[in-house]
Amino acid sequence: MKNGDDAVKILVIRLSALGDVVRTLPAVVSISNAFPGSKITWVTETLGASFLNGHPAIHQVLVFATRLWRRIFLTPAGFIRTARQFRSFVKRLRSTDYDMVVDFHGVLKSAAVSLLAKTGRRIGYDATGTKEFSHLANTEKVSLPEGKLSRYKRNMALAEYLGGCKPNPKALIHFPSRIVGELSPFFDQLPPGGHIFAIHPGTSARAIYKRWFSDRYASLADQIVIRFNGRILFTWAPDELDFVSKIAEISREDVRIAPKTETPLHLAYILSQSDVYIGSDTGAMHMATLVGTPVVAIWGPTDPTENEPGPYSPHEVVRRSVDCSPCRKMGCRVRTCMAAVEVEDVLGAVERLLARMK
Repeated sequence: MKNGDDAVKILVIRLSALGDVVRTLPAVVSISNAFPGSKITWVTETLGASFLNGHPAIHQVLVFATRLWRRIFLTPAGFIRTARQFRSFVKRLRSTDYDMVVDFHGVLKSAAVSLLAKTGRRIGYDATGTKEFSHLANTEKVSLPEGKLSRYKRNMALAEYLGGCKPNPKALIHFPSRIVGELSPFFDQLPPGGHIFAIHPGTSARAIYKRWFSDRYASLADQIVIRFNGRILFTWAPDELDFVSKIAEISREDVRIAPKTETPLHLAYILSQSDVYIGSDTGAMHMATLVGTPVVAIWGPTDPTENEPGPYSPHEVVRRSVDCSPCRKMGCRVRTCMAAVEVEDVLGAVERLLARMK
């Protein structure tokens, strides 16, 4: 075992989106456990960094802000800003000699980061588990089993290759005392009652095709209060407040809107203090599984195997089979797959989940 400056230095790469970063965290914790005393640097996007900063298994987070750079680099000022930030990123990346680089992303831009890093070991998937010929950057290629695989199992394949095993669920997410102090008073002020149901209706702006409908969320919330004496807490991420407020307005029962969350880690804490999570396939759903909160997932266009909730909490998936699902039609406004899911379908899943929780 190495110590101090001789600690094993590991670079892991998993860029956007937030849900993918969340699903990679258990594998990275597993790698950390396999190399006690190691110093792990994680390269990710800005939103992922705000979720990972301060985690005890991660020594450093480097932001590779490709989404921002794509938005701004076509203007003269934006090009200069992008060039400066990229140069700073490369300087920080190459300031360390890594014992190994582990590429969980497996695309061209992650391969570029891997090749920029100073290391003799580049570990990733073989051609069957990567895109854009990114496997060519890897000096050690890990094969995946045939057939569809959940993202959790896919990520754990790299951890297991390095000697990792399933991590302790209690060590997956760490909440700094500052976050606990900021948000715990909100729960202290909630009226007494039954289980707290965190309902997360929103999705990212790019993934509106995964959203269920506001009137059905309102009806669902009302029925949970009536049938199960539930306390409803609508959670939300940036740019989702208007959607959530509309649902709360048309709800007939007493519902609450969660406080604004500064980072995804704040949202994860709120989910950790809730008894049940209800929502679609989003980063919030995967955070709920990692903090051990039972999940009812309202499924639509995404693949139910590759994107299933993690094995760290009980879950029920509500899905109706339609000919056009799964798909990646992000511009779809019809949302046939989501429209096929009725309020009673979700209530049935809630009832089954509550029975499992007894």
